[in-house]
Amino acid sequence: MRASHPALDKMVTMREELRQLWLNTNHSREQLAVELQSWCRRAEESGVEALRQFSFKLRSAHA
Repeated sequence: MRASHPALDKMVTMREELRQLWLNTNHSREQLAVELQSWCRRAEESGVEALRQFSFKLRSAHA
């Protein structure tokens, strides 16, 4: 299913990346913030509107 729906595949992949980011307790708060910023940038550039909107919500909650 994911192979025939690139947007769905991208969303599942990025969701897993974000989950791993949240679970990573070995990094400093500053490093996690940098990683979250990177994730948000990639989500916004992904071409998937749902990821873009979610990234905006994350950024506004973090500000």
